[in-house]
Amino acid sequence: MLYRIGDGFINPLTPMQVYIPLVLAVIKRYDKKAGLGTLMSNVLPYSVAIAIAWMLMIIVWYLLGLPLGPDSPVYLN
Repeated sequence: MLYRIGDGFINPLTPMQVYIPLVLAVIKRYDKKAGLGTLMSNVLPYSVAIAIAWMLMIIVWYLLGLPLGPDSPVYLN
């Protein structure tokens, strides 16, 4: 679960993401000088906000002592 959280918020910033050519094409429609750096600088604040939100949620999950999944005997505490 923690791996998925760590992996999830950084995925929009990876250059190997499948949708980058499509997003770059849309950005270039409105700003001819935009490139990969523009895309990354626009996505970075959202990625940081998502990372903070996920970390707060996992801390609350841990403090409440909730199970990791339905019918899962594994607990964080």
